[in-house]
Amino acid sequence: MPQAGLSYAAMAGSFSDAGKLGADALMSKSETPTAIHVASSLLLAVMTALMSFRYADVAKAIEEKEHGLPAEKRTLGKKIAPVFWSKALPLAVGATAIALVFLPRTIGILAEAMRLIGKDWNL
Repeated sequence: MPQAGLSYAAMAGSFSDAGKLGADALMSKSETPTAIHVASSLLLAVMTALMSFRYADVAKAIEEKEHGLPAEKRTLGKKIAPVFWSKALPLAVGATAIALVFLPRTIGILAEAMRLIGKDWNL
């Protein structure tokens, strides 16, 4: 129950301000996640779920054995092509695009880690 004179919205605003203060104390302005990072994190979770749903089909297509006769090779290609174009390739392109969003931040973290090699970590 809210205290007298305070609405739920006012209480929620005070809690969110406290959360912002904690996040600001831990991260600088350049390190705070942007909307694109938040969206990419969500898309990465979706990509993981899609991969788990499609894994069996992709693994089965990869395990197909290639035969020596040309007609059998064409048949194998016709069986594998739909899996590649409709399942494996879209997942690979999506995962690559999401990884590219995080690349600048990753490079920054690596540069900071390299800068801290041999330094005293006691702040």
